[in-house]
Amino acid sequence: MFQKLAFIEEKYEELSQKISDPEVIADIDTWRKLMKEHSDMTPIVEKFRDYKNIMKTIEDAEEMLAEKQDPEFEELLREEINEAKGAIPALEN
Repeated sequence: MFQKLAFIEEKYEELSQKISDPEVIADIDTWRKLMKEHSDMTPIVEKFRDYKNIMKTIEDAEEMLAEKQDPEFEELLREEINEAKGAIPALEN
């Protein structure tokens, strides 16, 4: 599933470049078609990026927890991990 999402994100980036190209903009029919495709992909790509950011937050916080921290900071890191993990199910849906 993540490979497919990464492919969609890559295609989204390619479309972003194409719709900014003056040659594509000059061809209004092609530009409209690409804009529609880009628009359809936007919510998927945004959620995937949110998911990746959450996973990175968890990874970073867990790395910091692995190092010796003061107890208060460790508690903050655990809270951050729990909040991030709590957001995952909504993004997966």
